[in-house]
Amino acid sequence: AYMGTRAGTAPGAAVTIGATNAEAKIEAVSHSDALVTAEGGALSLGIAIAGFLGEGTINGSTLAYVGEGVILNAGELDISVDATDNADVDTIAVGLGTISGQGAKATASISSTTEAFTGARGGATPAADPTTTINLTAPLTNLNADGTLVIGALSNQTAFADAKGGGLALLEVAAMLPEATAGGVVRAYVGSGTDLNAVSLSITADEIGRASCRERV
Repeated sequence: AYMGTRAGTAPGAAVTIGATNAEAKIEAVSHSDALVTAEGGALSLGIAIAGFLGEGTINGSTLAYVGEGVILNAGELDISVDATDNADVDTIAVGLGTISGQGAKATASISSTTEAFTGARGGATPAADPTTTINLTAPLTNLNADGTLVIGALSNQTAFADAKGGGLALLEVAAMLPEATAGGVVRAYVGSGTDLNAVSLSITADEIGRASCRERV
């Protein structure tokens, strides 16, 4: 969700947006799920080998921003982004035989990007200085608008990997390899090329990450 020029695109002539008596709000919300189940087995009186691989990956981007090429006049501005990512991978390998080699690998990975900002995106050079002008003034006619700029980014990530193996054999080899990673980038900032006039400024960036594995034989 954005106002102005899309990030990564060169801005044209500046656009003026007037909302002097109002609250301006830019909000992006995403919910991503990667759910994988891999199950199988082998039966043999001789040698049976079976390997099962389950992999779930989330690496998208959720952005909320006032981009380049904008002159915004408003009573208040709130920019928020809220991303929820869930990667859940289950692999089950079972076998029955005189000799059986069973392997189950489960990999759950999250490396998403969550950003709320103004001006040029982090790492990019602004097209001009300033290229984004934000003027926030508390109006007398709207007590809910207080002239503040609030920028907030929240990422909630859960990665879970479960590898299970089993069997009945005279000789059995089992390798259970669960792996879970919750990471990525969470940012909230006033970017380069921003000219800001406001009563106050609040910036927060929070990440709640949970990565857990379970191995069962």
